[in-house]
Amino acid sequence: GGVFNPGAVACGDGSVMLVAKGQHLHWLEALARDPAQFMRGAPLLMRLAEPAGPVRPPVRSLALVGFPAERGIAEDFRLFTWRDEVYANHALIERTPHGTRAFQGLARLDARDGALVYLGAPVIDQPLQPREKNWVYAERDGKLLLFYSFSPLRVLEARAQGNWNFTTIVHRPLGATLADPAGNGAFVSFSTNPVPYGREHLFLVVHQVDRSAGWRRYLHWGVLLDRATLSPCRITAQPLFDGLVARGPVPGVLYVTSVIVRADELVFYCGEGDCYVTRCRLPFRKLDSQWITVE
Repeated sequence: GGVFNPGAVACGDGSVMLVAKGQHLHWLEALARDPAQFMRGAPLLMRLAEPAGPVRPPVRSLALVGFPAERGIAEDFRLFTWRDEVYANHALIERTPHGTRAFQGLARLDARDGALVYLGAPVIDQPLQPREKNWVYAERDGKLLLFYSFSPLRVLEARAQGNWNFTTIVHRPLGATLADPAGNGAFVSFSTNPVPYGREHLFLVVHQVDRSAGWRRYLHWGVLLDRATLSPCRITAQPLFDGLVARGPVPGVLYVTSVIVRADELVFYCGEGDCYVTRCRLPFRKLDSQWITVE
């Protein structure tokens, strides 16, 4: 069925932990042949010896502990660290007769026992939409930040570990270059959890979906945020990733889910065709030639 959409986090020994979605039967085939198998499977825990690989055996299937069955299927486990613990921010997808609903959850990764332990749904200071996806998180000065939307930029903060109540600290509109980098009017969504990028910035990836060909084509840009103000200050002039190159049964879907910063390069982890895990490396010298400054 496939293993895809990996969350990644760097470990103290230089290795990288990945948690990727695993499915017994590809969801397209399940819908056609056996709807009961739609998105059924378990997330997999993998450890890479270093960001560019190889995979250290064993690859383990993770138990989902305490996840609410009524909230649907858990997927898209992005990873982040806060106060020396590893957490997964993820979606919960509920199928209804009228389509799907999406919620956001948080879990703690217990790598030793091979489990993701559900912690609950974050509480934010605004009404939720029927479909909430792609919230991302980062630690700054000991406080946990929740990036709710890119345009308008909305960032919230939780001050206490174990208290998943978030209060808005940034809410501002963005200029046209950031609000619609593809120029197609599509919503701009977060792809990766922000990661430290030098002392003054955070780096993350955002995406838009181009549907002009009648199917989803994912386009991803790199963005630098000012660490103090959390405002975007640079974006890549062109997409770093284009779904046109995607392999697998779902054309156009090259979905960047994580990034690790190394001394001289960025290593990206992607889901490809809702079927594969893909690793991509980008030297800083190539990235630095693509930045444009925004206000």
